[in-house]
Amino acid sequence: MSSSTTSFRHYLGAFCFAMITVGAVAVVATEMLVRFGVEPNRNIFQHVAFVKRVETSCGAFGDSHTALGFAGTDRCANLGYPGERFDDTAGKLELLSPNRLPQQIILQADPLMFSPRRLEAGPSFHMNYLTDTAGTALRIRDPLHTPLLIRYWRTAILKQGFTPVFAFHPNGWMAFDERWEQVSPSERDIKAAKEVGEQRPVRNFATHATATRFEDVLAELRTSGRDVCVVTYPMSHEFTTKARLNPSFSAALAFFEASARDGGAAYIDLLDWRKHDPRFFANPDHLNIDGARAFTSDVLRACGFE
Repeated sequence: MSSSTTSFRHYLGAFCFAMITVGAVAVVATEMLVRFGVEPNRNIFQHVAFVKRVETSCGAFGDSHTALGFAGTDRCANLGYPGERFDDTAGKLELLSPNRLPQQIILQADPLMFSPRRLEAGPSFHMNYLTDTAGTALRIRDPLHTPLLIRYWRTAILKQGFTPVFAFHPNGWMAFDERWEQVSPSERDIKAAKEVGEQRPVRNFATHATATRFEDVLAELRTSGRDVCVVTYPMSHEFTTKARLNPSFSAALAFFEASARDGGAAYIDLLDWRKHDPRFFANPDHLNIDGARAFTSDVLRACGFE
């Protein structure tokens, strides 16, 4: 065997070893980036970790109206998550039962529950993590992370860190600091009209499986001896003015009231809460930081959960 052939094999082996080493280092470094840089700063993982450890006597459940609009307290945790369908909320209640389910429960009941946006949506991804069906031992293989790995490195290098979409507080609240008052009246009207259209309940929503699930959950909570307060959350003046003229919204509110009554729960309609003061809203249908803090005190008082 010639010396040139031996040298070639030597260099080829060294090159392959170097590439394998570089690849292994890249995998380990990316895994560390995801575990210790990305996940602690993504709301979905903050929420999942919080729900898995929370033990409070009171809790608020719902979608983004709860997640952003209920500031929570040391005693009353915010267990809502943006985009959550009622089926997901019911699953979360079951997950916490019986040992960690709060005694006092604020259950969000907004007409959005029966809109195509919610009824046609698939299961919320965070529920997979709560039931441990989505995670993988190697985080970079997680379907939530894999398409974003290059973006993660770009963010880490250019921005030198990761920032959550919403500031996550120790009681589970995701604070939203946008200002509806800074939007022009004409634009507020346009945005509100769009949201009302997208949140309009479907026809015959009361016969939908989600409506039946809502009634069943109330019955189950009553059987378990929980104190339940069903709450319709606040919307802006521009939103409520249009929504209350729509028969489907009124029908949904009537359904919530009747279901709560039949299920032995209190019903509090706070749709019009502070609606004439845009300083408390972030957009047509969400409270901002100031609104959430003020609303939390009022809803706890209204429900008798102070």
